[in-house]
Amino acid sequence: VLGTTLEVVLHKYRTEQKNKLAELKNRELEKNSLQKQKMQAIETLTAGLAHELNNSLLVVMGNINIASMAKSDKE
Repeated sequence: VLGTTLEVVLHKYRTEQKNKLAELKNRELEKNSLQKQKMQAIETLTAGLAHELNNSLLVVMGNINIASMAKSDKE
């Protein structure tokens, strides 16, 4: 009877430990997934910002080019 009781207690303890370990692994996976999503959001934001900056620079460069051509025509 004592041996059986000890086996049951050990089995329960091992099962609880396995469950705790699985829960920790799941939390780590979820944490990594959230971090990946954050990095993807930053990547998208950065790409959009670079695109907008590039568009603004193209407008400025175009205006400089037009002004330069107009100045050359006057000279």
